[in-house]
Amino acid sequence: MILRHLDINGYHCYKETGFDFAKEVTVLIGKNGTGKSSLLKAICDSLSFIFNSSEKSWGFSSLANGISELGVANIQLREIYHNERMEVADNVTLHGLALFQGIELNWKFCKMSKTNSYVQSSLYKDAYIAFMKKFKETGKLPVLSYYSDRYPHINTKMGKTVKEYLEKDDIFAQNWGYYQWNDFTSCTEIWQKRFIKANNLLMSFTRSLEKLKKEKSSAVTSITQQVKTLKSEIDYVTKYIRLFTDNCYEELSDRSDDIKVVDLVIDGIDEFFIKCIFEDGVIRRWDELPAGYERLFSIIFDIAYRSYILNGSTGEPEGLVIIDEVDLHLHPSLEQDVLQRLKKTFPHIQFIIATHSPLVISNFRQDENNIVIQMERNAANYKHYVLPDIYGMDYNYTLSEVMGTEPRNSYLNSLKEKYIRLARRGKKTSQTQVLETLRSLVSSERFEQLKTELEQSVQEG
Repeated sequence: MILRHLDINGYHCYKETGFDFAKEVTVLIGKNGTGKSSLLKAICDSLSFIFNSSEKSWGFSSLANGISELGVANIQLREIYHNERMEVADNVTLHGLALFQGIELNWKFCKMSKTNSYVQSSLYKDAYIAFMKKFKETGKLPVLSYYSDRYPHINTKMGKTVKEYLEKDDIFAQNWGYYQWNDFTSCTEIWQKRFIKANNLLMSFTRSLEKLKKEKSSAVTSITQQVKTLKSEIDYVTKYIRLFTDNCYEELSDRSDDIKVVDLVIDGIDEFFIKCIFEDGVIRRWDELPAGYERLFSIIFDIAYRSYILNGSTGEPEGLVIIDEVDLHLHPSLEQDVLQRLKKTFPHIQFIIATHSPLVISNFRQDENNIVIQMERNAANYKHYVLPDIYGMDYNYTLSEVMGTEPRNSYLNSLKEKYIRLARRGKKTSQTQVLETLRSLVSSERFEQLKTELEQSVQEG
């Protein structure tokens, strides 16, 4: 599913506005209070029409069946736009346009501001029917997932049904790929428990299979299929962690050895946990990863598992993923290529991403499929516009002209560290690029001092 446009009327801070979204990546930038989070929430609420579970299901079995947390968003009165005199708008209307497996979806998500009013299902009926017909025809569903700025540090509460699924050998039912897809909490713990279970089952069934083959048991065929299914699940999820952590662009990141994961393994006796094996030989438990790594790895793991539950191991993940504050806890070098890594890992996923970091967009090439939207506020007036392509512009320009802030000392230090690492690896072209970036950030006198310091550091080894 690709969200193309969303009109927002009477919702949160927005009296009346509209947003166009790019096919691949849309980056939202702006200071706090400029409406980024409200926009992300509006997107989630508008898309919730596909989880219609009222009596008017129009002949389809609801995607929300068996999952009490799924359903059409229930917009509260406090979420409806209030003007400066605290007068509430008559209604909230979210008008969406999307493309799903080649068909156009056009719907309205509307609710009056009156007490006890409901979302008007008649305004999304046609889009719902078209969506469900296409799903019944192909059996495929789009990945939908939202990652808040609190993800993954607040785990979701695992209810009885979730625990029962985790006790089973089989994977979750298809619609469980949407479990708490738009919640601020994290489902990563659930998928990790399933991943551990699948690995342990695979080991057990593999041992059983060897014994059954010797005995020429009739159960060989059944166990062989189970082994194949479990292996495809494990390989599918692991593949995307490897893809994401593989070096994206040599000229952008020189820390590929630090992040590249070659395998995920299970360890433990009474309590099992996942370990990441990095290319440089380091082995770390998932829950002991640096905060930035843990957040990004958890996002990739979550997307991959949701995709597997929804559509199995055939084909690439497709759908819409929303990430708030993608730069949280990241080292500057990883901030620079996180968007490229996401695009490379999931080329058929549409990303809508919010950030405060100029580094995130400093190496982001903009075109018709990839845009940056600047969001601003003047008193009660909210506005936004698409930025021109700023790829290749120096960090100082990105900060002062786009983000409205000044360079950080931590960034200067990170550039110095990067230069030294590159020098030790003999990457002269990249060294020159770092020097030019440093030159743009400081005075000529300070630049010469830095250059001398760097040369001494390299010589000292």
